Amino acid sequence: MNRFLLSIMLLAAAGISRGETVQKLVLHALDGTEIEYLLDNEPVVTFEAGNAKITDKAASESFPLDDIDYWDFRTEVTNAVETVEKATARISIDGRTATVTNPNAATVTVYAVNGTVVGSQRAETCTFELAPGLYIVAIGQSAHKILIR
Repeated sequence: MNRFLLSIMLLAAAGISRGETVQKLVLHALDGTEIEYLLDNEPVVTFEAGNAKITDKAASESFPLDDIDYWDFRTEVTNAVETVEKATARISIDGRTATVTNPNAATVTVYAVNGTVVGSQRAETCTFELAPGLYIVAIGQSAHKILIR
């Protein structure tokens, strides 16, 4: 029982985690490419002979000024979820049956609290018969917690 409560507390703590804030200097080229420099690496921009030279702790690069559209700064918060997508999938629970309506037919994987894969399907409608407990349902890049009583 203590192990189960510890697992629930760890999941709850993960749910309220704010992630890590990363600040970047971003060079936007005329061809649409973006080059990012972490501010933690202390980038220094100098201008000489029609070029912009960026030097930081990791590398040094030079770009013709005529190829640069603009510069800006970006702040991102990173966490375990790489991207946030518009929620299109829906999970419904009826007794011990979890049904995932999944219009994009992304892979749906159900994990037990200990990380064991309980089931995995790739279809527009996925149905899982589950024993009582707490589960993580991963749909593509998103994850959801469900409780089966």
